[in-house]
Amino acid sequence: MNGQKSHFKDELRIVSPIAVWLAVAAFAQMQILFAMLPKGPHGLPPFPIWALISVVAGIVLSMWILLIGYINQDAKRRGMGQLLWTMIAILVPNCLGILLYFLLRKPPLVPCAKCLGPLSADFRYCPKCGYTVSPSCANCGRAISHEYVCCPYCGKPVRAAATS
Repeated sequence: MNGQKSHFKDELRIVSPIAVWLAVAAFAQMQILFAMLPKGPHGLPPFPIWALISVVAGIVLSMWILLIGYINQDAKRRGMGQLLWTMIAILVPNCLGILLYFLLRKPPLVPCAKCLGPLSADFRYCPKCGYTVSPSCANCGRAISHEYVCCPYCGKPVRAAATS
């Protein structure tokens, strides 16, 4: 390992405990359901294959529930319609709703450095406190850093361009 912290664990932490509990309950229910089905010589597979089918079906159902729980919390974290995207992920068939969510989701909101209010990645100013998130050069209009003394694009002094 290169010493970097895994982001996957951070992403898993946003899944609500209710979704985890539902996934565990769905897995257990799938095992009970497959155990209760009648066994016999009427075309059912042998017990080891039947047990494997029940475990795989339980895992698939549990993973789907956890994915829905992740989408629910991630949409909230990104400032998207939480209920809307959860319902799209559930109701659009063939997992197309889940695929749509991951293709169309917004970047995560970041906290404002001054008031800690939620900001979209493309905001230049905080809507709550007016803090300049990404200042721009008064001469050429391109985004610059707070630390710049002169604009790297047009070469004009930042302080002089801001006052003129």
